[in-house]
Amino acid sequence: MNPALSPLLMLPFLLVACVQPTTAELEAKLCGDLEAFGASLTELSQINAQSSVNQLRQARENVAQSFQAVKDSAKAVEASRLDDLTAAYDNFDKTASNPWPWEVDPGRGPRLRAQPSTGMVPPWGSH
Repeated sequence: MNPALSPLLMLPFLLVACVQPTTAELEAKLCGDLEAFGASLTELSQINAQSSVNQLRQARENVAQSFQAVKDSAKAVEASRLDDLTAAYDNFDKTASNPWPWEVDPGRGPRLRAQPSTGMVPPWGSH
């Protein structure tokens, strides 16, 4: 194999690694983390006088780890929802700040305005 082609062959894998999870995927992870936290609390509640110190320590560690996972997931969901809200607002602002795409010519009726990006009017809106 040509060593110069190696980076090109790795490119698809690198691109997949850069994909951000959706809000729904992050919410599903949060639900799973909440279930794991509940299971760790159940495990902790089963500690009794006959349990060893190591069992107590392990149960306590499981609760701490699962709680941290819940907090991390909740922060990720919050950030993703804020990103979604920001994107929606930016889309609204962009749409609302652009002029209405139709103009009315008293002699010819409504037609599409020329698009600023291309300067062209689509054929169906030119008359």
